[in-house]
Amino acid sequence: RREGYLAGLTDAGLEMRPEYLAAGEFSVQGGRGAMAALLDTNEPPTAVFVMSDELAFGALNELWRRGLNAPEDVSLIGVDDHEFSEVVGLTTIHQEVSRHGAMAASILLEALQSAGGELRHHLAATELKQRSTTAPPGRSSPWSGQHPKGLGQRATS
Repeated sequence: RREGYLAGLTDAGLEMRPEYLAAGEFSVQGGRGAMAALLDTNEPPTAVFVMSDELAFGALNELWRRGLNAPEDVSLIGVDDHEFSEVVGLTTIHQEVSRHGAMAASILLEALQSAGGELRHHLAATELKQRSTTAPPGRSSPWSGQHPKGLGQRATS
């Protein structure tokens, strides 16, 4: 996922900004912490790609805690299409986790049983589920030159 994100930036002619890579455990709490780190940068992002829906739930919670919203302040997209993603309107990348897991196990067992141990790659199908946490690019930054750090409400111009 990280490699895909970085490749997408390159394809779009954008530079990777190290301060925009926020690590967190794959949990709601990890998502809160990672989003807090992003919002506390000098120039907070206007869109965030999150590595899992659980992390995205925490990120969304941190936005709400600060009086911010998705997508008005920050567009947010997750990965997995967790059963609660639709409930909160999270835009996400749907994948059939159990099918992908079974496929990965089959590939691993095949590699372990073959004498050559040759690895093969398989591209798993995914689908974008566009919901209410993303908006088209090009809108003006909600920060209006202000830093949201410590603000309990949305920055206004």
